[in-house]
Amino acid sequence: MLKIITKKEYWDIEDSGILENLPNKFKWHLKSIQDAVAFKYLYPLENQKIAEVGGGDSRILEYLYNKNECYNIDYFEGADGGPKGEVKIEKVRNIIAHLGEFSDQLQSDYFDVIFSVSVVEHVPYPNLDDFYKDCHRILKPGGKMIHLIDAYIEEDDNTYLVGRTKKYKSVFENGLFEAQGDLDIIENNKIHFKCDYASNPDSMMQVWNKSAPHLREKREKSQSVTILQLAVKK
Repeated sequence: MLKIITKKEYWDIEDSGILENLPNKFKWHLKSIQDAVAFKYLYPLENQKIAEVGGGDSRILEYLYNKNECYNIDYFEGADGGPKGEVKIEKVRNIIAHLGEFSDQLQSDYFDVIFSVSVVEHVPYPNLDDFYKDCHRILKPGGKMIHLIDAYIEEDDNTYLVGRTKKYKSVFENGLFEAQGDLDIIENNKIHFKCDYASNPDSMMQVWNKSAPHLREKREKSQSVTILQLAVKK
């Protein structure tokens, strides 16, 4: 699956009541939408080996560790707004590494599920192939990969996003992973904003401007949405 999350999908998750299990109160902004979608797939799991990629001060792992073996893969160096310094969560093992480095700290064919929230968009384009190969390496056969990916959709020229999205889609075309669900988010080599897409409110975009002011001009003419990538290792 490779799709842009809609408002209705988020509303349906919140209406289901499953978010009451999370220790942090949800508010309407993009990170909460991403957390909710990830949690939809993760909360039923028991006796699984689960790793969050770039989890930092994870909002999800502290629920999952009660029923699963959990890991947080991160350098904790403060990159892209993450925490500066290691964050220790009860019963969660930290692994100081990045996917794409093929670290020997990460055993091959080990994890049942790996997931990330707002991480993949920060992986440099030339490094994406190694990132996905490493995801494939550490998952068990039949293991699941769940990524929630930030994306900016502009009014006219979305060449950059189309290129990134094609790279995300390539993992299903090169034999690494099987897709579950829709892959057609690019229409006639273009991506367009649709009114049913879940997006960040302007008030939150202004908060983001204070932490990353160099993106203010982009945010003035873009909508911030999230892409769900759901894949199973072959």
